[in-house]
Amino acid sequence: MQYFSRSKNQIFFSLVALLSLVGVYVGFITVDRYENIVHGVLGFTLLYLLYFVFKSRKRMITEPREVYLEFPRGLKYLIFAFLLTLIMFWAGVQVVHLLWYLIGILT
Repeated sequence: MQYFSRSKNQIFFSLVALLSLVGVYVGFITVDRYENIVHGVLGFTLLYLLYFVFKSRKRMITEPREVYLEFPRGLKYLIFAFLLTLIMFWAGVQVVHLLWYLIGILT
């Protein structure tokens, strides 16, 4: 049984790695073609994170400092891995564009 569980974990992590690579590829293709969509997605992601930080702070006061998350393995987490990689790639490209812009201003 343990061998089956180990191979199941390897398949899951292989799928996560594959979807992360696909996320980088899709991000590379879409970052310059659909610039407004990238800005919109990054803006909504930022608004969601700010809402999560400020709204959930009141609820988490009574919770212990060390919160352990169990990470169930399912289809929604594979999709989450893909979308997270895509958003992180877009955000990284936006930071690089900002640095190129600042270097262009300073030279």
